[in-house]
Amino acid sequence: MKKIKLILSLFAIVFLPFFAIAQDEIFMASGVGGNIPLKSVHYTEMNGSPFLNELWMGGVVKLANGKFYKDVNLKYDQILDEVYFLGEKDQAMLFNIPVLEFKIQMVNVNGSFEECYFVNGYSPIDGATEKSYYQKLMYTGNPKTQLVKRTVKKIYESRVYNSAVTSKTVEATVFYYLSDEKKKLRKVKLDAKSIIAGLGDKQTDLVKYIEANKLNLKKEEDAIKLVSYYNSI
Repeated sequence: MKKIKLILSLFAIVFLPFFAIAQDEIFMASGVGGNIPLKSVHYTEMNGSPFLNELWMGGVVKLANGKFYKDVNLKYDQILDEVYFLGEKDQAMLFNIPVLEFKIQMVNVNGSFEECYFVNGYSPIDGATEKSYYQKLMYTGNPKTQLVKRTVKKIYESRVYNSAVTSKTVEATVFYYLSDEKKKLRKVKLDAKSIIAGLGDKQTDLVKYIEANKLNLKKEEDAIKLVSYYNSI
């Protein structure tokens, strides 16, 4: 238990710089007030997970009233696009005040941890609203043009022929966008042609950078490098 608490504390230390806040504006998770007990969303047995993580993970949240809370155990439901926190009685709770931003760890398939930073308030697109959360893939230095992604999960049911048993599977669809300073989105694909077209200008420089650095724009990390370079020229 002590080890788990230490890990969660370390997570919080890592998260705080991403929110650029003063120390007197940070509140502990125990002070989260006005919360709403979650009327259980029962996900029956299925292939795949509705959540970013099945386990509660330590994080930081920013609410619409401007307050930040650290050391919060969070879970992100990617089907309902809702973020929950673990209450004092180990009960899943909804925030009474809307969450504008949250930072959470994701456990990858290889067991490694990835820091994920989610924000809403973007221009509506592809069925999403201003309340929909997007993962910022570039969150240091406050770049003018950012690469963000939205993961939409849905449950699909299927039945084997002549069987009464219904199988449920969670399938995820990932969308990528370029965002400007006003959070207006331009949809792109992870390929050189789409991203260069989405950025709009400096195309000759971008092509040279891709070739010189042997970037594969089908990879997130290389797409991030290209957009970062674009912001630097």
